[in-house]
Amino acid sequence: MSKLPTVQDLAPVQAVLDPTCPPTLREITENLYLELAQAEASYPDADRAAHLASLAWRQTERLCAAMGGMNWYLNKGVSLRLSKRNRQMCAEFRGDYKVLARKYDLTEQQCRNIVDAWQQEEYAKRQSALFGQTPATQKSACTK
Repeated sequence: MSKLPTVQDLAPVQAVLDPTCPPTLREITENLYLELAQAEASYPDADRAAHLASLAWRQTERLCAAMGGMNWYLNKGVSLRLSKRNRQMCAEFRGDYKVLARKYDLTEQQCRNIVDAWQQEEYAKRQSALFGQTPATQKSACTK
């Protein structure tokens, strides 16, 4: 797709993304979708492996063109995979895994795994915004 995507072009992506999806993951998903949508129009039935390999490379090229040269953090998306219960646990966490374990009828280790994964992701998000800069703006700030 040589033209800039429209809201209509990206509507199918927006329909499947969680509203809490981090901007970097949203941008990656949009770019992969745009490449797949463009390739689908000319998909040949024969030689599937070669087609898929070519498609994978084009996706990589699209990401390089869209996001290359930036210093950015790709989070693991842990918070997107948290269940409603786990999100509630993380919101309620006040440093005592025993309290959560009793309340949610889990082992302390299960609670620790859930909360620790969430905390690591939150920490990484805060670190990338250190001094008010997101990874996307760090490049432009350095070139001024």
